[in-house]
Amino acid sequence: MDVVGYVADAELVVVEGPAYGASGASQHDRAGSWWQVVGRLLSSDVPVVVAAPATVKKFAAGSGRADKAAVAMSMARTWPQWDPLLAVRAEDMADAVACASLGLALLGLQPFPMQKWRQESLAKVQLPDEMEAA
Repeated sequence: MDVVGYVADAELVVVEGPAYGASGASQHDRAGSWWQVVGRLLSSDVPVVVAAPATVKKFAAGSGRADKAAVAMSMARTWPQWDPLLAVRAEDMADAVACASLGLALLGLQPFPMQKWRQESLAKVQLPDEMEAA
């Protein structure tokens, strides 16, 4: 899928930052893909926010150390129309939903409760300069 083409008209894209402590055989490949996608977004003038993994986890589940299952279940509670079984089976999708939810909150669109821990997470993320001036 052409990620950049899919989000070319987005008002904002939130990308989870690199997990610098991650290891494994595919870590190098994931890092390369991350830079390719983020680089293409930026060169296409798509506003990008990079949120640290702990910030995304805290925004989603209330703890920067939340595991993938906790993020998935919290996103299923946040978005009740989302099938919780799918949330558990597709934990990476839950991370994406958490990033999208964080983006909605950054844009001032909160169709979900903004608990104190979500507000604290939001304070750690900065909008791109071109959006700050708007």
